[in-house]
Amino acid sequence: MYSLIEFSRSYRSKGSQDAAKVSLAKFFEMIYHLTPPRYRKPDWYEMLDSYSLNYLEESRDYSKDLLGYVWSLDEFAPKTVQKDISFVKLWLENNDIELKKSSLNTVHRAMPISYPISEEDEISPDILKRMMSHTKQPLKSIILVMLSSGMRIGECLSLDLADLNLESEPTELTIRAKKTKTKKFRYTFISSEARSEVREWLRIRDSYMITARKRWTGSKPWDECPSSLVFPFAQPTINSMLRTVLKKSDLFRVDDTTRHMTIHSHMFRKFFISQLKAGGMNEDMAEMLAGHVGPYQGAYQQYTKEQVKKTYLQAEYAVSLNAVANMPKIRADLEQSKETQQALASELIRLRADMGSLARGDPDVIKAYQYVGDK
Repeated sequence: MYSLIEFSRSYRSKGSQDAAKVSLAKFFEMIYHLTPPRYRKPDWYEMLDSYSLNYLEESRDYSKDLLGYVWSLDEFAPKTVQKDISFVKLWLENNDIELKKSSLNTVHRAMPISYPISEEDEISPDILKRMMSHTKQPLKSIILVMLSSGMRIGECLSLDLADLNLESEPTELTIRAKKTKTKKFRYTFISSEARSEVREWLRIRDSYMITARKRWTGSKPWDECPSSLVFPFAQPTINSMLRTVLKKSDLFRVDDTTRHMTIHSHMFRKFFISQLKAGGMNEDMAEMLAGHVGPYQGAYQQYTKEQVKKTYLQAEYAVSLNAVANMPKIRADLEQSKETQQALASELIRLRADMGSLARGDPDVIKAYQYVGDK
């Protein structure tokens, strides 16, 4: 039998382990009418672990329990409900408990339709510039890196100094498989303005961290914190910095339903993907740099790094705050230039064909060129 804790440990990533524990904890709290503490600590999970083994020994109507769990999650976002139900179903299956198809259909009908529940504010270039006017290091570098690389906040904060190549053009970042959500190695790039800020951050990084050490009040000893990271900060620290910037910019707002900030770090990643596409990069390449894995990516899409570099440099203006405001004009100029190049290429092809005909002594072509010469 798989208990709550044993089941959660079957996942490789800590994030998935924690998510499984929370989902199952909520299930057993509902089943046994337990009031959860504000923060679930190890001793609470140990207690629920015993409950999970007891549950398997009892004679239960598993379908009814699962349906009751769906209804108990009414206050949660649809995607959270789907995640919680999925973990409980997997736990039951791992313990050789198979639910009838008709029972599962009943559960699925009770599930909420998935849709974005948290309101988000738009982050236009003007909004971002307004934010940046109140932003200092290291947050300034972090925001520009995320805007121009498409990295997740966790990936950005786990970036090692050895994975940053400031000498390449464009600046290349290596994202190790163990540090990505998908557990797949990838690379991405950052804009020249992001590189400039990162260089400035690295110049002051050591002195900044010495000052931070004096103020350290964290649970871990300071010496256990990785010193080789480009940005050696925890995500809650960055969220706190961002909240301060939003308040100073008069942009701070929380969603009434979820209590989430309407501008948050994940939106920088969304900005990257949408702006690169608008800047002319094809969708597959933009999604690849952001680490989105589609069903056929890798199998049928093989871009060389040089191809991706060249395309990124052409679209870099789209993820650069100093250039992005001029995007409509730049795009129009690019389209006009593209049309001109296509017209010139067509004319060149025609002239080469005519030269071949002249060389072969084609009388019609010779006559046409003599006519033009006479005029």
